[in-house]
Amino acid sequence: MTGINCTEGPLLSIYELEEKLKEPFPAKDIEWRVQRCFKNNNGAKAIVVPYVQNRAIMERLDAIFGPFGWENNFKEIHNGVLCGITVTINGNKTTKWDGADLTNIEPTKGAISGSMKRAAVQFGIGRYLYDLTEVWVDVYQNRSNKKGETYINDKKQNVTGYWITPDLPSWALPAGEQASPRGNQVNQSNNRKSAGANNNKNENKQTPQNTNNNGPQPFNRNEALKAIAGQENMIGIPNNIRLPLFKQANPNTQTNDISKATETELQNYYAVLKPVSALVASAKNFQLSPEQLLNYCQIVLKVQLNDIPSLFFKCKKSDVEQIISMIRQEKQANRTA
Repeated sequence: MTGINCTEGPLLSIYELEEKLKEPFPAKDIEWRVQRCFKNNNGAKAIVVPYVQNRAIMERLDAIFGPFGWENNFKEIHNGVLCGITVTINGNKTTKWDGADLTNIEPTKGAISGSMKRAAVQFGIGRYLYDLTEVWVDVYQNRSNKKGETYINDKKQNVTGYWITPDLPSWALPAGEQASPRGNQVNQSNNRKSAGANNNKNENKQTPQNTNNNGPQPFNRNEALKAIAGQENMIGIPNNIRLPLFKQANPNTQTNDISKATETELQNYYAVLKPVSALVASAKNFQLSPEQLLNYCQIVLKVQLNDIPSLFFKCKKSDVEQIISMIRQEKQANRTA
């Protein structure tokens, strides 16, 4: 996955961030575990469920927030462990918690791993896997030497043998990745669980989207205003220049209340805030003063800058990336000197 570091690169909008967190993982990053098994007239069966590997979760958090833009904390509870993942989103810290019971094998390690996976789901990471319908696999007495073969020994249900890791349906894989049949495929018509019929049960799960992920995202005014407020707070915009700045971004607007602006007007305003907010966030990350940041900006932009607001309407994305790259390289050089 290619991501943008929220702490060091151009800031992501709330929509971009959500999309990157929820992106499906490659099949190699998914592990399957037996949830329960049983015997019937057709032989031994097992119901298996997919999980995202912890390593893949950490790599995604690194890619989006940077290695120093997130952290995890663990708390021991009765017969289990709680995990809290804290991320920095547009300069603001957000923590989400979830827990897992101690496991039969390596109880503490298993609970720590499980609780982190559950906490990651709170941010949307791997949540799409909850939308898979129930997956059954056959349990064979003898080995077949097929790829993805796993041994099971359930003494309680008296089920012993081997099962083959299923292939995920196409909607649960990254664009362009096709499952390699291993002899035990999940039905490729496996649709996500209905978001309407099971609202109470699945209210926190990702709603179905087009498999190409190219459909338009619905406009959410509250989220848009929250994203704008986050950018404004990062920059430290004085109240007396908010509306003039908004109107400069929207020359034909008749709006005098930003909260009532149209979707297009809010997008235009956000586009003006975003590059400056990214620069200020980077300066804070590298512990630069506003004056030091302006010095770097003047080198790239080749204009006189008196204060942070003077950056508005002067920075393109390529300028921001060049400025941040210059800051990062100089800081790294100073550390190794």
